[in-house]
Amino acid sequence: MEATLREVQAHLAEYVARAQAGEELTITDNGLPVARLMPLPKTLEQLEREAIARLDAQTWIRPPVKDGKVNGGDPPVPWNPGEKTLSDLVLEDRP
Repeated sequence: MEATLREVQAHLAEYVARAQAGEELTITDNGLPVARLMPLPKTLEQLEREAIARLDAQTWIRPPVKDGKVNGGDPPVPWNPGEKTLSDLVLEDRP
């Protein structure tokens, strides 16, 4: 989008609002480009919020529940001290 310096001076709040919404504006003086008004780059926090919102919109992704425990999946197999672990059994089976 392009606007003259005089136009931008008269309606600055409107053009700033449009830049905040993501538009870029080239400001001209006597027909020559002299400045550009554009939105600031997004912060890491904003990018993270947008990424989480996109993931939440996916029906096949389920967010974790309280205390970081994920919905679904089988609970871990209980292990008692003194019992062999799966890795111990695999190592015993190797020559």
